Amino acid sequence: MAHNYLLLTEEYLPNPDASGVCAHNLAKEIVHRGNTVTILCRRKYHLPKVETIEGVDVYGIYRTALLDKNNRSLLPRLFRRLSFILHLPLYPIKSLSYLVRMIQQSKRIIKQESIDCVIALNHPMESCLTEAVLKRKYKDIHFCVYDVDSFSNKIGDRLIPYSIQQKLFWRWERWVLAQVDQMIIMDNHAKHYQGDRYIQYSQKFDYANFPTLVIENYKNPKQDDVNTLCIHLGTLSKVYRNPEKVCETFLRLRNYALHFYGNTDDKELLERFAGTSQGTITLHGPVSFERGQQLLQEADVLISIGNAKSEMVPSKIFEYISYGKPILHFYSFLEDPVISYLKHYPLALLVNEQESIESISQEISSFIEVNRGRRVKKSEILEKYQKNTPEFSLDLIERRLR
Repeated sequence: MAHNYLLLTEEYLPNPDASGVCAHNLAKEIVHRGNTVTILCRRKYHLPKVETIEGVDVYGIYRTALLDKNNRSLLPRLFRRLSFILHLPLYPIKSLSYLVRMIQQSKRIIKQESIDCVIALNHPMESCLTEAVLKRKYKDIHFCVYDVDSFSNKIGDRLIPYSIQQKLFWRWERWVLAQVDQMIIMDNHAKHYQGDRYIQYSQKFDYANFPTLVIENYKNPKQDDVNTLCIHLGTLSKVYRNPEKVCETFLRLRNYALHFYGNTDDKELLERFAGTSQGTITLHGPVSFERGQQLLQEADVLISIGNAKSEMVPSKIFEYISYGKPILHFYSFLEDPVISYLKHYPLALLVNEQESIESISQEISSFIEVNRGRRVKKSEILEKYQKNTPEFSLDLIERRLR
């Protein structure tokens, strides 16, 4: 029996954030199985409010450009700070107006498309709150929270004490869990959600991993005996994903080119390293989803940087794995959850940032020289990372839909 799905997420194609990439992969699998899917997401003003992308109808809700965290000029920063203060009683909701508009637009789509399953990716939280509101009206629709960004098992805003953050997160999480039919939790958060306070909701829980392992990415590598191209694709942060150690290392590895693609809140740091690297290090800024996939195909080695003091797993790592290429993972947090996943990946080098630059440089150089051009077999990837495929997650949803 075919179903009509509605996916609620943050930024979707052509320039998706991490949640948008997960939504895109789920949407492709939904369509592949003969269902229909509609996307409702946040959109920037230069994009159309409604368009069709790869056969999927995409509806956008505009949020003021002044709330864009990547806009570092003075007025937007002041506006975001004022908005934060005004919304503090509703924390971590960032825009009550955005939430109301998402609810209203969801109702219109549900009626228009005869939706029978709604999947909300938990970033932004407003998408999950939308589901909780809608469930009270649409009892016959299956509502699923896809918890790519845990409500309460994460580092929140630095301006609010951690203990207070947890109470505020739990207030909304508890309400959402009471309303929805299903919640798919990422494996790295399983221990957290097996705590006593979740026992009454445990029958709604299923466990998977980020659906970013798309085996279609696995293609024949480029043949180039001259240049070794190392690429980092994704968001960087001086607080939770700092590239300084990576840059210091590659300053000593002049035979390899390191390219950064994506947003960063410390552009000055990367520009400083690039300026002294004699072309070894290059900063490009954000690129489209399509261009990002092309870059990963062109790369010889993929660069990953772990989060600092967090159980959060960057979903990008599983996208990397789907290419079957050598991966360098830098970590500063000894309990970095990415380590446990990459230990099973034959072409991964785990780099402890606490070691000396000399030691790290030698280790990386040896690793690249031995593994450049090699690939992990497609069958081995699927066997070890089955739970990271969109197929696995959609199976979990369809079992409860029947």
